[in-house]
Amino acid sequence: DIAILVREEVRSAELVEAVYAASPELVRDVTVFDVYHGSAIEAGLKSVALGLILQDSSRTLTDSETDATVAAVVESLQRDHGAKLTE
Repeated sequence: DIAILVREEVRSAELVEAVYAASPELVRDVTVFDVYHGSAIEAGLKSVALGLILQDSSRTLTDSETDATVAAVVESLQRDHGAKLTE
């Protein structure tokens, strides 16, 4: 799971598409399970929590493969949508 901050106008569907595109060979499912708008977040932004299912069709992924895939997803979201990981 990852949680990111993005501009209010960024649609969740755009984020999901970007996750699939970042690693189409390993991303099997993406779920938006929380969207938060509130006083704890800077005006004009929202927090979006994404659940990722990563899987290879023929073997178990290693931790380093999983980490690299998540890093590629985060980089794509940052580059294409100005996303920032939440702490």
